[in-house]
Amino acid sequence: MHPIGFHSEQYAALFSSEEVGRVFGFEGQVGSWLEFEAALARVQARLGIIPSDAAEEITRQATIANVPPKEYQAIFATTLHPVMPMVRLLTQACAGDLGQYVHWGATTQDVMDTGLVLQLRTVHQDLDALIARLLEGLLRKAEEYKSTPMAGRTHAQHAVPITLGYKLAVYGDEVSRHLRRLRAAAADLEVVQFGGAAGTLASLPTTGLAVRRELAAELDLGEPAITWHTSRDRIAAYAFAIASTCQTLQRLAREVMTLQRPEIGEIEEPFHEGKVGSSTMPHKRNPVLAEVTWALARTGAERLSSVMAAMNQEHERDMSFWALEWDAVPRMLDSALSALKIAVPLVEGLRCIEERMAANLDRTEGLILSEALMMGLAESRGRQRAHDLVYDASMRAAEGAGTLMELLVPSLDEGEQQRLAGMFTYKSATEAAEAMTTEALLRISEPA
Repeated sequence: MHPIGFHSEQYAALFSSEEVGRVFGFEGQVGSWLEFEAALARVQARLGIIPSDAAEEITRQATIANVPPKEYQAIFATTLHPVMPMVRLLTQACAGDLGQYVHWGATTQDVMDTGLVLQLRTVHQDLDALIARLLEGLLRKAEEYKSTPMAGRTHAQHAVPITLGYKLAVYGDEVSRHLRRLRAAAADLEVVQFGGAAGTLASLPTTGLAVRRELAAELDLGEPAITWHTSRDRIAAYAFAIASTCQTLQRLAREVMTLQRPEIGEIEEPFHEGKVGSSTMPHKRNPVLAEVTWALARTGAERLSSVMAAMNQEHERDMSFWALEWDAVPRMLDSALSALKIAVPLVEGLRCIEERMAANLDRTEGLILSEALMMGLAESRGRQRAHDLVYDASMRAAEGAGTLMELLVPSLDEGEQQRLAGMFTYKSATEAAEAMTTEALLRISEPA
């Protein structure tokens, strides 16, 4: 099933989500509107606003079978109005004149906004579960490799030794915050919309607030303090949480692609027999999972600008900005869910190649430990003088004049040589990183 606006049969399985296609496709979208209309009728009947038999009939006829796509599109072609075809077809489906009570006191945006909230609530369950699983995978891998040393890199160059577990725990901590923000935004978003033409419930002056309160309860939603037709911050906040998650997925995917380069070769995404890297180069083991994760996450994050732009409403309602959400929100969800479905098994099956990590640590013959040597030497020489001595030896070592320790030793006294020898190990250099990772894993947990 294609998501909104996606029409490629070849790539549908990779670049689209069945959940979003189902919830935001014709049946899912119109179904959420019908759910609103039926709930509204039942509430108004209980409050004595419309006849009980009208509410029963509207509820009975509020099914997708009574809104055939072809008939909907035929009416839409004339009205150019998204909800009116549904209202007309539901009205026609009701017996006698009971259909006249369909959409009583509501406006189009009441239907569509509440429908969107119901749709997002459904998709959120899948999104939440995948992010929680991603977090679990990162933390499990961080625990497994918390003592595995590797080269830390800044500015794409060797910096100081770290551990793979430390690197993955940083990602885990970040993802835990995304999950917490997403859940908070989802809770804030789950409110009903019912305000009528300009949000003031003018069509139901004495009963409107009671209808809104009961309608919220009927749909198991919260009741807002006031109509939010033009206040799109709830949706924007939810979209921001999704876009932020996508940005982290991009960074994670790029990390895998970079560290899987043959020149580095420290980690590798999951591989299975039959996975083809190239149609012409049989040897290729491309990081395709990471590549597709990156592309999907990038697409999802880019939709945020449209959702944020939709906050720029005019007066009491304005479709030009509001309509941006109709396209951007489902596309963002589609890309994010698709990216997560690939990223989760990528993380869970990530392979650590420890021998390559060790070889790369040794590649600069000790230069990666220059900071530890400088700090050790600072005890007797002072920090700046120690920096200058280690810098001079490091620059000569980088030019091939010898190893760092070989070039540094002649400048040291016997006590300094003995003290620095104990610091010239990866274990001592990663001791704090390992301790920090252990502490982080105790503190980072799935948000309640």
